[in-house]
Amino acid sequence: MSISSSAHKPKGAAATAMGEGAVAPPITLSERSSTGLALLRILVGYLWFQQLFWKLPPTFAGLYGYVVRESQHAILPGYGALLQHTFLAGCPSLSSPVGCTAFVPLAACVWTAELLVAISLLFGLFTRFGAILATILSVQLYVGLAYTE
Repeated sequence: MSISSSAHKPKGAAATAMGEGAVAPPITLSERSSTGLALLRILVGYLWFQQLFWKLPPTFAGLYGYVVRESQHAILPGYGALLQHTFLAGCPSLSSPVGCTAFVPLAACVWTAELLVAISLLFGLFTRFGAILATILSVQLYVGLAYTE
């Protein structure tokens, strides 16, 4: 006869099927599956790397037009206002980034983040970090550019 209260509790289906304290075996991939996933990861990393060249420092001229469009066509109304009143404040022209001092740190951070994603995925270093950062950048692009022409 047991004194503990756990003696009368019903056990879960998973605990009774595998036995108490049993651990599920890890999922293992075949060499072919691992190679396929590695090639897919390298391809996506190359796509992120390729997109760095149209927004090169120090002017980041290619990125400027997209940030202006994001500020005008964002899904979230506050997001567009945030861009206009912080990163695009004081810009003399909406067609050229010349004279926009607050835009340069934003553009440098975006460029560096995309470079980190590309390096992470191309070389397989910190791939989970690279995948999370790529997801954040992709969501930001969707929020900013979903309703633009």
